[in-house]
Amino acid sequence: MARPGATVQLGSDEGVSMGIRIYEENYAVISGLRVTGSQAAGAGIEMGANGGAPYNRIVNNLVQCPDCINESAGIEGAWKATRLQG
Repeated sequence: MARPGATVQLGSDEGVSMGIRIYEENYAVISGLRVTGSQAAGAGIEMGANGGAPYNRIVNNLVQCPDCINESAGIEGAWKATRLQG
């Protein structure tokens, strides 16, 4: 979580495939960040597959994947109770 007025950048568009990768965390809050993914298998934020990482909150972030191709996305994952807000 970024402090008010702060700029926090995670990932880049130059070779880092995932800005944030969460597989087993529960009740995490990702808020106020600039997150960038890259490459064919990249994502800005990747959440746990098969319903892992439930009950997380993704709030008011700038998420991008400028050179992602194929099945890539800004935010991807398989979760049941994660909330995307803002």
